[in-house]
Amino acid sequence: MEENKKYRYTKQLINMALRDGWTQKHIADACRTQQSMVSAWKNGSSLAKENQLTKLLELYGSKLRR
Repeated sequence: MEENKKYRYTKQLINMALRDGWTQKHIADACRTQQSMVSAWKNGSSLAKENQLTKLLELYGSKLRR
C-alpha cells in the first residue's frame, strides 16, 4: 500500500465516522489535519492520502463497500 496515494474511498470513510457520532473536528484531530480539510473530503472536492486516514481505516476499513 502506497502511503501517499490518494484514497478513493475518502468520502465514504468520513461519512461512516460522522454517522457513528464523530464530529468533523474529531476526525480532523484523528487525521492530523484541519476541520476545513475534512469538510472538503466529506463533500468530495478533495481526497485524503491513505496515511492521513490510518486511524479511520483501522476502525472502518473492513466495513467499506469497495
